[in-house]
Amino acid sequence: MDVRIFLRILTCLPFHFTHTDGPENTKVEYFPFKDSFVKGSNISLNCSADSRPVAAFQWFLNNDKLLASGPEFRLKNAQTSQTGNYSCLTFNNRTRRYQTSESAVIVIQELVSNVTITSQNSDLVEFNSSVRLSCSSSGSSLSFLWMNSSSEVTASDRVQISSSDGGSTLTLVTVTRYDQGSYSCHVSNLVSSVTSEAVLISVSYGPANVELKASPSKTHYVKGSDLNLICSSESRPSAQVVWFFSGDPLPDSGPELRLMNVQTNQSGNYICQTFNSKTLRYQTSQPLALSVIEPGGLSGGAIAGIVISCLIVTAAGAVGGYFLQKRIKKGGAKPTSARTDLVISRVTSSSPGVTAAGRPKVEHIYEDISDIYDNTI
Repeated sequence: MDVRIFLRILTCLPFHFTHTDGPENTKVEYFPFKDSFVKGSNISLNCSADSRPVAAFQWFLNNDKLLASGPEFRLKNAQTSQTGNYSCLTFNNRTRRYQTSESAVIVIQELVSNVTITSQNSDLVEFNSSVRLSCSSSGSSLSFLWMNSSSEVTASDRVQISSSDGGSTLTLVTVTRYDQGSYSCHVSNLVSSVTSEAVLISVSYGPANVELKASPSKTHYVKGSDLNLICSSESRPSAQVVWFFSGDPLPDSGPELRLMNVQTNQSGNYICQTFNSKTLRYQTSQPLALSVIEPGGLSGGAIAGIVISCLIVTAAGAVGGYFLQKRIKKGGAKPTSARTDLVISRVTSSSPGVTAAGRPKVEHIYEDISDIYDNTI
């Protein structure tokens, strides 16, 4: 047969050409698409690639080969142990080429439950005690947040939060009154969160800032009046109060001392002393001076001042009379009758140095005095 005829026959016959390539664009997708899954969920993973012929598939978890092949891998009733990085490897048996996908991160977590707080010490005294709170919970990949009422508790010199276990332990070192309150533990993971019941932390403190006041408040109280003395302090539990009058203990106790129908002999200094049975501390108030006076009269201090003033004036008059008599005798004047009249004149320091009768003027610390003679009746 002629070669040309043979070639023409070949060109008329149907020709089949098979193209082989890949795999390329290998990738993994999962459904439903979520950041995390609750333990027990069902998850589907699909692997795709551009390949001719169709590629073979092999699945891996955290680079460990799984007993699964094919483009789809299903997780039924997924467990937390199946959390990790999933990838698939594709293989073309014609091209003899491989390709591995980027990893798909599957997170499977157990729901948070059974959150409780335990406390080592509940009888706390300010500046003397420390307390540790522990939060326990079921669940996986847990994070802990401590709250005091509605405020977040943060670490400081006195506040310690454990770091090795996500913060499940809170320690308050050398507590103060400002540490007391309702503490709760908020536990969370990617799929749920639960807050514990609150635990009340009470701190005994005081007494401090003891203050004593009278009601009504007056400078003096009239004999027969009624009044109350009130003693207040910062203390937990409430402080016990005893009373003292002028240094002597009174039989009364309690934060209020009622003085009914007060008498003048009740004037003096009152104080109250407070005591906390938990902290075993005392604190005493500053004295409160109470003055009781007679109705319509003056106080004892005012009367004493008047008496002293009168005594001074009397003494001054006696001294003045003594010196006046002495000067008269030194002048040698003799009255012409049995009676002598003494006249006190209002003179000034600019008056002449002699009297109208020609006698020397007598100087005195109070007034100038002149003697008038010859007034015999």
